[in-house]
Amino acid sequence: MMGMSFTLLIGITIAWVDVPIMTLLQREIPAWLLGRVLSLMMGLIKVVLPLALLASGLLINLLPVVVVPLLGGGAAFGYSLFLLRRIKRSAHD
Repeated sequence: MMGMSFTLLIGITIAWVDVPIMTLLQREIPAWLLGRVLSLMMGLIKVVLPLALLASGLLINLLPVVVVPLLGGGAAFGYSLFLLRRIKRSAHD
């Protein structure tokens, strides 16, 4: 039961972060560039994913298994907040 709750929490957190980011991107990026920007993002994600899997595999050997997704989620959440603040600041300037 604990594993299912944890998985649900991770899923909700990902949606909570991804939806606002995609909404902001679609609002701020001109329509003629949107496809290119989203393609670039997906390409970067596909490049970074193997590195993240490698790092998580190494971290699982050093830390408890539950801690690794929490670290990854926390890092992604923190970076998302950083980007959102930066986008909001640039919109006000």
